Amino acid sequence: QWLKIEWVYQETVSAEDSVSLSALEDMSKQTPKRAAADELPVPIPDHEVIRELTAFAEMGYKKGVRGVLDQLPDKGIVDPQHLAQLEALYKSFQFDGIATYLKQHTV
Repeated sequence: QWLKIEWVYQETVSAEDSVSLSALEDMSKQTPKRAAADELPVPIPDHEVIRELTAFAEMGYKKGVRGVLDQLPDKGIVDPQHLAQLEALYKSFQFDGIATYLKQHTV
């Protein structure tokens, strides 16, 4: 009240987000075809670290997502193919895409 702050809310799904999410869905549909030639990546296990990464991604907490992504190679929880995909999503600031990807590939 005293600071005269006016909150501006972002819509839940913008046109850009819907395009990026549809691109992510297209990539996830193509991944099994590519992986079938090589070898299917091991599904991501339901692990405390993965749940933490999902929560940070849903919040859009960049520093938290980065911290967890840095831990994953040392822990050996996630297949390198999944790590590469998560890093690509992180670099393009698609935190909703990270959460979606984790939910689709976690057992």
